[in-house]
Amino acid sequence: MALKGELASGGLAAVFQMLALNGKKGLLSIAAGDDWRGLYFEPRGITLFYDEEAYLDQLLDALVAKELLKSDALADARQEHPGDSIGTVDAILDEGELTEDVFQDVFESQMREQILDLFNWHDAHWEFIEGGPSIEGKDGVINENFFQDPDEIANEAARRLAAKDSPSQEKTAKTPLSALTRPGKAKQSAKDPDPVEMERSARQRSILMSFAILICLCVLGGLYILYDSYVMKLVTQLEYQARPYLSAEPKEFRKAIAVYQDFLKQHPLSFSARKLVREEVNKLEDAWMIEDMKHGNRPAPNKR
Repeated sequence: MALKGELASGGLAAVFQMLALNGKKGLLSIAAGDDWRGLYFEPRGITLFYDEEAYLDQLLDALVAKELLKSDALADARQEHPGDSIGTVDAILDEGELTEDVFQDVFESQMREQILDLFNWHDAHWEFIEGGPSIEGKDGVINENFFQDPDEIANEAARRLAAKDSPSQEKTAKTPLSALTRPGKAKQSAKDPDPVEMERSARQRSILMSFAILICLCVLGGLYILYDSYVMKLVTQLEYQARPYLSAEPKEFRKAIAVYQDFLKQHPLSFSARKLVREEVNKLEDAWMIEDMKHGNRPAPNKR
């Protein structure tokens, strides 16, 4: 049973994701009014299913528009091979009017643009036919040398749509080759946001927020470590300040203990710093108890 649906209900990105995740192999047929286009899916990626004669005619016109091919050279080649786009291309390459590398680059660029152009077909029907690159009632071929990554295509389409919809950005995108060669097609702008792209954007924002929180925690942790180190130094200084009291009267020990206890109340210490302060308090309380016993006084109260 063939898979089918409406692009308006989910967007082409959702269809790409579904087919790619399920490892589907076959032809995706997309129709919008009188316009039709096919994409072939397989493990290597996606590629355009196209009418070779019509596609090469468009490509030759685009080469002239880009000033990569002289119009006179194209006219002469077409006159020698009327109605034969393949023969026309071969003649141009044989005459050296165009290099093979330039031809291949523009060939792939036009294919990519025609695939990206499909993301503007929101009022369209799609159907996926599993199997080889063929569909009843449509003549076409695929080029085994040009497969595109579905995720890259979807991301590029989302970037272009976002740039087009943003009022703060200037319109710098060039008109796709498919629009130049198909003047009768009226492209439609996106009316509803693509839920797949919205989910992807939300996921990206969540990841960025997580990184921001992690960085903040690391900074706060580092500051707390520095503060803790500073407090440890204060504790050490307090220890030296308390030492003179050890040879004084027991009431002086109580003063030193009070200094430490006030210090504990006034500073939010970490466990290690609090432990160190408590150890110093215990030492003073022990010394206080010993001195009290020497003077015949009552022992110091039990330590908390």
